[in-house]
Amino acid sequence: MGSPDSYDIHALEVSPQLVLDTCKERVSCGFCGKSVKFFCYYCYKPVAGLEGRLPQIRLPFKLDVVKHPNELDGKSTAVHAKIVAPQDVDIITFTDTCLDGVDVQTTALLFPGPDAQDVAEMDMT
Repeated sequence: MGSPDSYDIHALEVSPQLVLDTCKERVSCGFCGKSVKFFCYYCYKPVAGLEGRLPQIRLPFKLDVVKHPNELDGKSTAVHAKIVAPQDVDIITFTDTCLDGVDVQTTALLFPGPDAQDVAEMDMT
């Protein structure tokens, strides 16, 4: 399961409980040394015992998640996307210049709000 497959969310068969139940205690991240259980919220890597056992997919698009600088890394669900689609997902901490260079012709900014447009209604051409 370790190598990314082309995107087919319906073909993704997982039994997360069987895999995750093998992690009984926290361990040190092999990259940064922080205490983690399943994956590192800072390095975006699974713990050594889970490497190659978690599904990886290729998304049909690139996804940049822009997170607030005060958002706790351990509370961000964006890490899950980075774990299963590492080649297509980047997590960026917001700064005044983090969106400089973004091509507005090929980029959609998704943000929840009262005036937000449903993705299904967006013209992707």
